[in-house]
Amino acid sequence: MPIGRGPRPGARSLLVLGGTILAISLVLVFMVVYLADGSKVRLGKNQFDDLSAERTATRIRNDGPIQFPDVSGGTRVVVLSHLGEDPLAKWFAFDARAAGARRECVVDWIPARQLFVDRCDPNRTFPLDGTGLRQYAVRVDENKRLVIDFNVDPLTTTTVVVTTTTIRK
Repeated sequence: MPIGRGPRPGARSLLVLGGTILAISLVLVFMVVYLADGSKVRLGKNQFDDLSAERTATRIRNDGPIQFPDVSGGTRVVVLSHLGEDPLAKWFAFDARAAGARRECVVDWIPARQLFVDRCDPNRTFPLDGTGLRQYAVRVDENKRLVIDFNVDPLTTTTVVVTTTTIRK
């Protein structure tokens, strides 16, 4: 018994189908290129703001600077330090690795020497304010909470110093 064949698509139908698939593909490629052009993917918050300035200053005074491991894969280990007695001023947040250093080459606080020492190169040292390491802006908000802003250019190695001035009459 012969098996019947269904209707065959004509050349015009195949041409329209191929053109439609090509048009959709081009639109998707242009969308991906447009959306990805010059943008950076950022996961999580760009600010850390969950610490009391007064309690954290006391903790740092007693135990030394605090090191925060990066929860987004370990690529950014940050150190928070404080200078002086005023918990509302002189905060510093910076990378715990020198630019280009391997993942394991973080700095360790050495209390006896009052400086940070690179684990991979003990001759590479950094002061308490992290000068020489990539810095992040730190401020104290109106609720006396620390706000560390990670929105910085990765090549920046400037130190942010917040000072207060009292005007007496």
